Amino acid sequence: MHIPEVNLPTDDIEALYKRDFYFSFLHSQGSAELQRRLFCGMAVIYKANLTDDQQKAMIAASHPSKTFRWPVPQRHTNAKVNDHYRDGVYNENQSRLYNELIGGFSEPSTWPAVLRSIGMVICTETINKDEEYLRAGTKRGLDGDPHASLFRRYILLGQAAKTVTFTAVYGLAQQAWRETMAHGPLVKYNETFNTLNSLVPLWEQNHPGEQFYDGVEPALLPPSSLAPNALASQTQL
Repeated sequence: MHIPEVNLPTDDIEALYKRDFYFSFLHSQGSAELQRRLFCGMAVIYKANLTDDQQKAMIAASHPSKTFRWPVPQRHTNAKVNDHYRDGVYNENQSRLYNELIGGFSEPSTWPAVLRSIGMVICTETINKDEEYLRAGTKRGLDGDPHASLFRRYILLGQAAKTVTFTAVYGLAQQAWRETMAHGPLVKYNETFNTLNSLVPLWEQNHPGEQFYDGVEPALLPPSSLAPNALASQTQL
C-alpha cells in the first residue's frame, strides 16, 4: 500500500476543507461508518500532501467552533427543520472529522495493514450502500445516472470523484481491494461478496446492454467462485 501523491488545491485551505467535508455526505451515502472511514482516508491524504503550515490551517478551518452556512439538502420546505438538519448532522460530523484530523496529523496511521483495513471498510460499506439504494429503487442525482454504483465507478473503474481528495481516498480503497483479491484472506469478506452478487444484477437491470464488470482490470475482479457474475467479464478480458 502506498499513499497517493496528489496536487491538492491549497491556495484556500478553508475552501478545500469545506468542499471535501460537504461531499463526504454524498460519498458516504448515509452510512455513519462509511463516512468515518472516509474521514480517516481524508486525514491520510492530507497528512501526506499538505505542509505543516497547511495542516495547521486545515485544523483551524475544521475546528468545531467554526460555523458555516452549509448547503442544505432539499428534504423539507420548513426552514426551521433545515436549520436543525444542518446544525445537528453537519456540526456533529464536523467534530468527527476534526478529531480524525487531529489524530491523523499527530500520529498518522500509515502502516500498510492499517491503510488496507481502512480501504476495505470503504469498499465493503460502499457495496452495502449501493446494494441498499438499488434494491429500494431509490434514485440519486449522481452525474446523470440515478442508478449508479459508487463502488463500480470510483473503486473498480477508478474514475475521478467529486474532489481531488476523494479521488485519492478511493485510490487507497482500490489498492486495498486489489491486494485482498490477490492475497486474501477472502473468506473474511464472504458477506461482502454475497452483497456484491446481489448488487450486480440490480445495477445491470438499470443499465441495459452493459455488464457490471465491463472495463474492470482483471486484478480487481473478485474470484468467480465468490462472485459468479465476474466470470463472463473475466473471460472477455
